[in-house]
Amino acid sequence: MDFNEYFSKEQIVALIERDFPFIARPADDELFAVDSNDLMRRILSKEFSAIRGDQLSSEELYCFYNEFGTISSTAVQWIFPSFIRLIVHEPSSFDPLLVS
Repeated sequence: MDFNEYFSKEQIVALIERDFPFIARPADDELFAVDSNDLMRRILSKEFSAIRGDQLSSEELYCFYNEFGTISSTAVQWIFPSFIRLIVHEPSSFDPLLVS
């Protein structure tokens, strides 16, 4: 891959919109990489069950922070489009996700 220039923010946004579309929320059982008896899964299930839709707010994304050992790759695919847009469009609003 040849790379001869930097992308503008507008070009990056266009690439994100094209390559990372929002996807439908997976079923509850598909959100976790651990067994249904796992303590963290039981705790997180209550928070996650309230989150619906394909676009997640920064507050909803925060629920997933530091839980990558518990959530499935399907869950990551669902939250990633929202997370990357948050980083590009509102960089200061994701600071709590980095400093927690």
